[in-house]
Amino acid sequence: MPDGYNGMYNVYDALPLTAFPLFPPDSDAGGKRYLTCGRPFGRLVFWLNILAGEGAKMRNRVRTFLVVGLTGAVLVLSTGCLFNIFQTAKTIGAGNVALTIGSGLFDFNLLDTDSSYYLTPQARLTIGLADSVDLGFQTGLLMSLEGEDVGWCGATGDLKFALFDEPDSFALALGFGGGYSLETLGWEAFGEVFFDSNVKFLPIFVAYQPHVALVEGFALIHHFAGGLKLRLSDKARLLFQGDYNSYGYVSYGLALEVVF
Repeated sequence: MPDGYNGMYNVYDALPLTAFPLFPPDSDAGGKRYLTCGRPFGRLVFWLNILAGEGAKMRNRVRTFLVVGLTGAVLVLSTGCLFNIFQTAKTIGAGNVALTIGSGLFDFNLLDTDSSYYLTPQARLTIGLADSVDLGFQTGLLMSLEGEDVGWCGATGDLKFALFDEPDSFALALGFGGGYSLETLGWEAFGEVFFDSNVKFLPIFVAYQPHVALVEGFALIHHFAGGLKLRLSDKARLLFQGDYNSYGYVSYGLALEVVF
């Protein structure tokens, strides 16, 4: 080669370079060995690749931080209340994370003539372990509308397995979990059955959880939920639902789920 060539070729233009290199010949950028880019277009493409790689790393760091932080927050909040089943048969996909924020409203006094309504703002974190497997954690607060009582609302975790999900038909999923909840007055284990309609003009879902109290004696509490799942975008949807358990409590819930 003529004098002045550095012996390297532009990976974008496939031509030898005469300009000064952006990095020395033995340098690494982003964990990969890059050839020098002497032309303006080559330099632009080079830096765009570097920035794209750093952007992907930053997104992964942010996602990891959110998963660890939200999981810790969910697990720290631990006493109990009547949770709403803020989930359906649909799984979120491998590697995805979803955050569901919502609240229920129920009358705590079943026998008294005077109603005592409580709000139960809740948060649910879902992690997609596989396309058909979700790991979830849920917690919240118990707040009297009269402003007298505020308490933590417990912590539960569950695994959900999608069995069937066909567009324009239906979806079915099973799961199991456990935690600490006022619904069973202590530690509990539960199963889960989810059924969704995938018909566009009938976006309904039904869920069932049999709860077993892990306290002295044996108690089986049935928890049912059903409602509408309204798609806002590919990454967001609203859940309007009602929950009922075998104690006779009815909770009306609304939640927003966002996948990121």
